[in-house]
Amino acid sequence: MKTEGVPEILVICLSPAVDRNYSLAELFPGGFHRCSDPVVSAGGKGVNVARVLSILGAEVHLTGFFAGNAGKFILEDLKSHGIYAEPVFLEGETRSSINILEMNNSRETEILEQGPAAGYEDLAQIADIIERYLRNAGEESCVVFSGGLTSGLSSDTYAYLIGKAKSFGAKCFLDTSAEALMSGVTAEPFFIKPNIREFSAITGYMPSYDNRITDRDISDIALASGSLDIPVKAITLSDKGAVLCTDDSTFFAHPLPVIPVNTIGSGDSFTAGFAFAVANGEDDRSALSLAVACAASNAVFDKVGYVSAEQVRELRQQVIINEYKF
Repeated sequence: MKTEGVPEILVICLSPAVDRNYSLAELFPGGFHRCSDPVVSAGGKGVNVARVLSILGAEVHLTGFFAGNAGKFILEDLKSHGIYAEPVFLEGETRSSINILEMNNSRETEILEQGPAAGYEDLAQIADIIERYLRNAGEESCVVFSGGLTSGLSSDTYAYLIGKAKSFGAKCFLDTSAEALMSGVTAEPFFIKPNIREFSAITGYMPSYDNRITDRDISDIALASGSLDIPVKAITLSDKGAVLCTDDSTFFAHPLPVIPVNTIGSGDSFTAGFAFAVANGEDDRSALSLAVACAASNAVFDKVGYVSAEQVRELRQQVIINEYKF
């Protein structure tokens, strides 16, 4: 039962993972390495989003594909954060995502497993869960579609699920990449959060900035975003800030001066912060400030997809946002 005054959000996570993060002084190909402090956690973009939403105070429901002991490990983590999960189980084993951070040169190496395969009947179960949730939740519900697609699913999977959710009046947030993003934007979700490389792929925009973002760069990004029939587009620029393009305005959020420990999951935390603020009835500018604060908070922890609610409140007061009318 929904708690009065608490934002309620549904998260769709079709490719969860067990995150295994290893910190080394330096990675030598073909060499032998010991890691004294590996960080193993429940992950995948959708899981990260759900966890941050829960820390912020949302009532979070999650559905997605899980398999084997790794899947059970993730579900236990979700439960420990008060997240209600309705899993669809597959044969095999939920994938692992391995990240190796080299401390001497601040370089990261990722190894991503493919994960178990899903079929049409499995996807139909996800669609049924979305429909059942939205019938009970009512219009203007928020649904976050986050992460890649597990094997066996076609690139138009998100477009199909977004279409179903929109038919019930839901606001859909999409954060994915590659072909899933290219197809997903055709369903015209309420919100997308590509990084600058992904934004370039779907709009043809060619970034030309170096060390700093100029007003001209922001204007060019806003112009390119007009090719997307999507109400809210947040383009993250790594350590250079973020641009938010809406029907009425363009906003540039300056980066916060935090010392990063691990930036993996900061994009997911950004999405979670924005979705939480929208579900809480806040406007676009306010939602951007929360999103940036969440991304920065995630970056100062070695955990992935984790923020401090108290720190987020403090960081939010420091976010500087410029508004443009192009």
